[in-house]
Amino acid sequence: MIAKPLSNESSILVTRPNPGGENLCAFLQQKDVNALHFPTIEIEPLLDFHQSKNAVAHFFKADWLIFTSPHAVWTVMPMFTKIYVKDNQVARFAAIGEGTRSALAAYGIENIHVPDDWNSERLLALSTFQSVSNQKIIIIKGQEGRDLLQKTFERRGAIVTNLIAYRRTIPDIDPTPFTALMKKNAIHGIVCASFTSINHLKQMIGSTHWHNLQMIPLIVISHRIKTLAESLNFQTIWVADNASPNAIFNLITQKGRFYGR
Repeated sequence: MIAKPLSNESSILVTRPNPGGENLCAFLQQKDVNALHFPTIEIEPLLDFHQSKNAVAHFFKADWLIFTSPHAVWTVMPMFTKIYVKDNQVARFAAIGEGTRSALAAYGIENIHVPDDWNSERLLALSTFQSVSNQKIIIIKGQEGRDLLQKTFERRGAIVTNLIAYRRTIPDIDPTPFTALMKKNAIHGIVCASFTSINHLKQMIGSTHWHNLQMIPLIVISHRIKTLAESLNFQTIWVADNASPNAIFNLITQKGRFYGR
């Protein structure tokens, strides 16, 4: 079900899957910004109980565990907490961004390596990852995620294993409430945290409304996603400093178009 905006004046569309999507909407509404949730991604775990248990058992043989998203954490860490024994040797942890770090911290993980800029390129630039020859690295990620980490670490001599913990599917959601607001020019911005969310949005909205969708400012979290969105002919693309609610709100405030109360 699509969430209702605070008013029909100026609203932004949040396409993140839950729980991040609802959390971002609530945060923005507390800041007097109209927001409605229209998730374009549904997270489907790919590991059953035995697969998850077998995968997590390898965590204790690795040098590094790198989590690429909060969903990677939520998919495998419940099993980790079940089989973890205090005296077990545990790998070092790294996370792409603050949201992923916070998700790990909620499971009691400390000393997590996180880059200042929340992307794979900046993680690879951390000094601790410059000499990883013969180190065992497990990357916990979603299906069809970027392969930059794997390829770079392998070039540096590391032994890399990808643990594909989940996949992103298209939710079964009726887009009619959103397209009705779009026809009224009541949608003045769309938050998309990944290129997958943009592609899914295009498929969910359909060709009839695609041109109108391209005219709405797109709020993304990296210049890489901006470049990909430009290939789809979005006319206005704004880049937030990172994926945090504060960064997205600051960008909205800077643009000054989303006050509806």
